[in-house]
Amino acid sequence: ERGEDEIRLISARKASPGECKAYAGGVDTMKAEYDFSQARRGAAAIEPGKTRVTIRLDNDVLDWYRKQAQEHGGNYQTAINAALREQMSAQDGAIERVLRRVIRKEMLT
Repeated sequence: ERGEDEIRLISARKASPGECKAYAGGVDTMKAEYDFSQARRGAAAIEPGKTRVTIRLDNDVLDWYRKQAQEHGGNYQTAINAALREQMSAQDGAIERVLRRVIRKEMLT
């Protein structure tokens, strides 16, 4: 039987197959129950068209979106995505509109 300190030490580094079997009392239950022959390391699920990023948002912004999702259903991440898309749409052609306004003003003077 392994002591807690020894188990923590094994957990802190990559355990060998023999050490993994020791956790289950000498029986490799994961291999017995599941077929890992086609398994690969990596993300659990990859969604096409999506990229995992780390972004820092203000707490009040995140809290607001989470509250909206809780009250109205849906997912707060989807709501944030929709808000960003709306902002993108609003910005399309913004430079062109500013340039037209400046040119018109210049032509009038």
